[in-house]
Amino acid sequence: MDKTVESFAGSEYFRLKEVASGVFAAICVPDSGSLGNASIVDLGDTTLVVDTTINLQAAKDLRAAAEGLTAVRPLMFLTPIGIPTIRMAIRCSLPRLVLFRPPKLERS
Repeated sequence: MDKTVESFAGSEYFRLKEVASGVFAAICVPDSGSLGNASIVDLGDTTLVVDTTINLQAAKDLRAAAEGLTAVRPLMFLTPIGIPTIRMAIRCSLPRLVLFRPPKLERS
């Protein structure tokens, strides 16, 4: 991979860190409006983006980072299900979107 984390222009919502070859963590910046960390994984024939930021601009920045860091297309976004998420996906023109419902946590 000839692209590096340093080649990404950056985001006010997260900082990228390569944690393994082709695996990047997008660590959210506190108080930025990004609600969770995310990740970018180069799977060889596709790039998986796990987006839990729940923020439109953070999602756009994450897509830009994924496109810049991996030469692999198409991108596949995995994101929690919900109306704001679906609206965000439409606005970002995400190529492939996979929605998941997080498991309910049991209260003790």
